[in-house]
Amino acid sequence: MLEYATKYKEFASDESCFAVRLDERTFMLAPISTDKEVTNEDITLVVMDDFDIAGNLRDKAVFFYDLFLKRKDIWTAGLFKAKYSFELCQAGKTIPAILDDMAQIIGSKIETVDKLEISSVLHAMNGGNACQVRDIGMLVAERSLDELFTGVKVLEKSAECYIKAKTIGGGKHVGRLLRRVEHAVFKGAYSIQNQKAQRALEGISTFIEDQKRIHPKSKETVDNIEKRELLLNILQRMTRDGFVQGTWGNVSVRLDENMILCSPKGIGYNVLRPQDMVVINSFARESKGNISATSEKGIHSKILSNFPQFNAVIHAHPTYASILASAHKDLIIVDEKDKVLLGDIVKVSKYALPSTKALTKQTMLALGNGRAAFMANHGVVVAGEDMDTAYQALTRLEELCKAMF
Repeated sequence: MLEYATKYKEFASDESCFAVRLDERTFMLAPISTDKEVTNEDITLVVMDDFDIAGNLRDKAVFFYDLFLKRKDIWTAGLFKAKYSFELCQAGKTIPAILDDMAQIIGSKIETVDKLEISSVLHAMNGGNACQVRDIGMLVAERSLDELFTGVKVLEKSAECYIKAKTIGGGKHVGRLLRRVEHAVFKGAYSIQNQKAQRALEGISTFIEDQKRIHPKSKETVDNIEKRELLLNILQRMTRDGFVQGTWGNVSVRLDENMILCSPKGIGYNVLRPQDMVVINSFARESKGNISATSEKGIHSKILSNFPQFNAVIHAHPTYASILASAHKDLIIVDEKDKVLLGDIVKVSKYALPSTKALTKQTMLALGNGRAAFMANHGVVVAGEDMDTAYQALTRLEELCKAMF
């Protein structure tokens, strides 16, 4: 909990706090402090009927107890006052899903209630994972501390995108039915493996199986081993740079004219290992193993098979590029040096559901003969002659998008 209390300092105020359920009667409660380090002494063990021990967080402790009692699927929850979401909260605005990551991770929309009262909150959540409480901020409830942190970041990013997209015509909403489908798929099959591993790491539950996470059992060249390490380093760098949230992002490199190495599906980058990277061929078929390739493997294989000059592909979700993706706006590249990295124009694709052949098709149409593309309501994809060039392109694209605001 101490690690996450530190992480939240970057965007949450001192009025924020979060809790982790231990059993039906007890949970741990941690405050967020922006001016000092949270220590073990600041974390309170709260037992039913002894809420006074929480001090000035007593009312929130009572609420967390009621929430854990009503929602057995939830292991951790938090109340966070963050800049953009709080602005919409105080205005009583509902935050719509204009980005796929919010639709999948959080839900179809985020409603605001007037007070921290369990029945009102549960009604606003409507079986989902978040709502907003006036004068307090966002409430996010999840299955692990890692997923809670991802949910908070995604909600705050969604609020920022929603506000700033209004200056360029407004974000285009993801359809209601599509939002529900995305959320159900993510909470079902997609994230189960990662959440078991995360909760074991956090001590919330026991993850018994190692899952035999060595993918292909063939002998590998030193070059291929180094490429596995490269992909892991890039994924972790993307997290540090704010280009991805949770497991939302994927990368690939060419191994030879027929084979590609790409990141796996649904494993958190803090538990990911080099041997978890997955080998696929140019038709996106995987080598046998216990780990699946990224759900966007079709995009990676298409780009690397269609463009022999490229050897690396990155798919990411940086904030400012996501604003343009949500507003369906192309970006004209003016500077000649930027054109070398990004091409003459970064076009936005037509919308398609994540992880589908339709998304691969629309992304390739938007990419054309270029080097980068916006994926409508989703994120970006960039390609390069090597991983360093691709990452430079991603970084520069986000800088250019940010300069518009």
